[in-house]
Amino acid sequence: MKRKRDDSDAATSSSTGGVSESLGDEFDVFLNFRGPDTRLNFTDHLYHSLDGAGIRVFLDDAEIRKGAKIGGELLRAINNSRIYVPIFSRDYASSAWCLRELVHMVECLRRSTDKAILPIFFNVDPYDVKLGTGLYSDALKKHEDRFSYDELRRWKEALTEVASIKGWHCKDIGQGELIKLVTNEVSRKLSRGVGVVPDHLIGIDDHVQAVMDLLGKDSLDVRFVVIHGMSGIGKTTLAKVVFNQIASQFQGCSFLSNVCEFSQLGKIVKLQNRLLSEILKSQSIKVQDTDSGINMIRGRCRHKKVLIVLDNLDKRDQLAKLAEKCDWFGSGSRIIVTTRDISFLKIYKNNVSMHPKAYQFYEMGEMHDSLAIRLFSRYAFESDTPPLEYDKITREIVKITGGLPLALVVIGSSLCNESEEGWDDVLAKLKKMPHKEVQDILKKEKFLDIASILVLVKMSLIKIMNDNIWMHDQLKDLGRELVRKECIKHPRECSRIWCSTIAMNVIQRRGGLRNYDSLIKGIFVLLPTKGQSQVCNITCEDISELVKLRLLEFDGGNFVGDFQDLLLELRWLYKQQ
Repeated sequence: MKRKRDDSDAATSSSTGGVSESLGDEFDVFLNFRGPDTRLNFTDHLYHSLDGAGIRVFLDDAEIRKGAKIGGELLRAINNSRIYVPIFSRDYASSAWCLRELVHMVECLRRSTDKAILPIFFNVDPYDVKLGTGLYSDALKKHEDRFSYDELRRWKEALTEVASIKGWHCKDIGQGELIKLVTNEVSRKLSRGVGVVPDHLIGIDDHVQAVMDLLGKDSLDVRFVVIHGMSGIGKTTLAKVVFNQIASQFQGCSFLSNVCEFSQLGKIVKLQNRLLSEILKSQSIKVQDTDSGINMIRGRCRHKKVLIVLDNLDKRDQLAKLAEKCDWFGSGSRIIVTTRDISFLKIYKNNVSMHPKAYQFYEMGEMHDSLAIRLFSRYAFESDTPPLEYDKITREIVKITGGLPLALVVIGSSLCNESEEGWDDVLAKLKKMPHKEVQDILKKEKFLDIASILVLVKMSLIKIMNDNIWMHDQLKDLGRELVRKECIKHPRECSRIWCSTIAMNVIQRRGGLRNYDSLIKGIFVLLPTKGQSQVCNITCEDISELVKLRLLEFDGGNFVGDFQDLLLELRWLYKQQ
């Protein structure tokens, strides 16, 4: 379905995009154009070309009144798109909607390093868009009675800035060839990278080269490379860097993050669907169940040279459902696996029983002291070396953490601009902890609650990119483990519930938990019970006593009754159908 807007003020967009499992709705491309000029011809053909290449394209289908402000949904779509394609047509500047979208795209571009604007000049010259002629400048004058001086100024600045970006001129080439060029360029830009790669990468080059050697790019065999090591050592970061460097050499690529997490939620089918969609560059693929997903991967990918990253595996069946055998993929394919523990692969004499020759292993060890000091200093002092007066204490902290990158980043960030007394206090606490308990410094209410976003960003516990929040998988696991232990030890005093069974007992007041509802104050998460077939209903009476409930996630089932004036502290509600 496509948006129907007033013809005099319409910038159309349309959407097929998928859903990003970690960050919400994400799109590869946002098309910005005036509907009456190009909706049924050039833009329609471009949309289908991009969609056919497996590129997620946003086109809004909401009905918007003439002159209305950009809504929240549309702003999120612009924020979460990686590439903007404005199509400048002859009457483009007559649409206030087009101009507002353009301004927001420029603002997003200025705030981010991983976005791009690729302009298309459709029957206009860049000089027209820069207001060098009367074509666009006269159209802007007609807006003067309806819009403020500041808004008109922003429109002019955005037009001038974007028109200076190298793009495509429809006068120079046929539309079919132009659409092909745009599709290829968008595909090329999207294949450059994946996900969030942390800043201040230290000592990664040697690891990258070692993995590259194991991958053997010139070999025609199908090869698996397993990157393993303790939590927080940098396995996922290494896999992302390698993926970014070699993705362009393959016919299809897919990076699947946190496989074990999806597996625990019974959502391997979603990963199968994503893998196929990304490798085959098609959004029309719909996997119904794991068995059909296996058959589709095996049948549709066997003649393609692919690059696949399976991040954070912990069970054999996860691999079996996504990339079990070499003959599922074409010659030269490479599958990279990251895991904390390789025991599930059933290794015998350095080989994996199911692929005795296909597997290569790379263990990430702790950082060398000199590199660890440099990494810690980047976050603690914003330099490569500590000040002389902090050299000794820096070396002590590095020694205590065992060169674990995640611990160095977290502790270094927390000590930045801290007083000398603060440093001494942290060191004293670290010395009292066994090596494996260093991460206990993260066990704070503000981490569990995500109540102080700016502090968490400063401490590098989370990153905010393009209005989305990203958290390291180890920190997520730590938080969930804290909640799980709290529920088991003190179910009547816990502030958060992660276990589905305990959650239902609380809701339905079973197991002697009737009078403890008001203690549940921080996060309440109800996850699906594996194999659960009955639909679960939550009534207003069930949760009327949960007066401090702030977050409710409900996977499956229904809400029944009138919930008005209940859950006044609720800040987040998510219901999975």
